[in-house]
Amino acid sequence: MSTHLYLLLAGTDQSIHDVQAFPDIAAVLPPKEAPKFDPPVKRFMELQNPADLRLGEVLELLRDYRRLAGAMKELGAFKE
Repeated sequence: MSTHLYLLLAGTDQSIHDVQAFPDIAAVLPPKEAPKFDPPVKRFMELQNPADLRLGEVLELLRDYRRLAGAMKELGAFKE
């Protein structure tokens, strides 16, 4: 049994059509580039001791954590 790559194409007012392609095509396609997002706040990554975190920075740390968690969720990185 040969392996086939099936692509689903949908037009705006058309039903979905199966299109059969060559199975080896995936090996020569360029890799899909992952979405980019800003890295974590450098200060929080460099802290060696939690006691060095100032109380006023807790809200900023929480916001950055939520931003990064949201980006990871969009990438499908969580087991759900």
